[in-house]
Amino acid sequence: MNAQLQEFARAQIKDMLAQLGDGERRLFKLMYALPGRNHSAEERDAVPIDDVVDRMEPDCLDWAMQQCLNTLKKRPIQPPPTEQEEP
Repeated sequence: MNAQLQEFARAQIKDMLAQLGDGERRLFKLMYALPGRNHSAEERDAVPIDDVVDRMEPDCLDWAMQQCLNTLKKRPIQPPPTEQEEP
């Protein structure tokens, strides 16, 4: 994957992660933060999500995008907020 595609993929992943909940972002960190090392969940949790995405190996980007997209698709659709009527 060339550098331009990597940059695009990382931006898309960050955008999708911003739409997910804390628990889903935590799971992402557990899967992708500090790869190849024996670190605790607390150590992985301490890494900012943007840093996790920035440090990901290029060969993981496609799969991470698919995971984020599938998670977003499975989430219930939230109706847009309605304006409160004044009494």
